[in-house]
Amino acid sequence: MWICSMGVGYDTITNQWETVSPLPKPVHSAAATVCGGKIYVFGGVNEAGRSAGVLQSYVPQSNTWSFIESPMIGPWWLLLECGCRFVR
Repeated sequence: MWICSMGVGYDTITNQWETVSPLPKPVHSAAATVCGGKIYVFGGVNEAGRSAGVLQSYVPQSNTWSFIESPMIGPWWLLLECGCRFVR
């Protein structure tokens, strides 16, 4: 499933757009990966045009997001490893 901060997601199995919970902190240019049944959205650029430094996870089964404040500083929004290890 592809997620948009406006609260829509594309289900690649059903080939349809669906309404989903929006991102807690809207970002663009973020990295995303799937691990353990969750979709992780890492970093990105916030509405003010700054590096977001956040980690957000989505659970499709419950349509819920979790928000984790990240201590990372700098433009690291595109660095994420699919093995559930976050790298810099």
